[in-house]
Amino acid sequence: MAVDDLGVIDIEVPYENGDLRMVIIDGLAWTNDEVITDHLNALLRKIKFYLDIAESDTFRQKYPNTTLENITIEIVLRYPPPLGVEDFLKQYAGTLAPDGITLVYNVHAG
Repeated sequence: MAVDDLGVIDIEVPYENGDLRMVIIDGLAWTNDEVITDHLNALLRKIKFYLDIAESDTFRQKYPNTTLENITIEIVLRYPPPLGVEDFLKQYAGTLAPDGITLVYNVHAG
């Protein structure tokens, strides 16, 4: 399970009320501009994978009471993102909000 493993949902946390938290585990560092670009691309691909899953028939069968408005995608980062990345993630979360999807992130350096 990792941000660069596109075929897997790292963690799914369903709640009785129909809410669902889909977690991305991100242990990659943010060391230089090239790495930051590759890292963001991997993160965006993983988010897109989660969105594709959430819109699939299989997902609707598994979670019949869960709509896009009930989904939170949480990114758990091992390393704090640079300021520009934080700004990008906040803006990207804004692009998902009209569909009802919540995107959040936090740093868990453990």
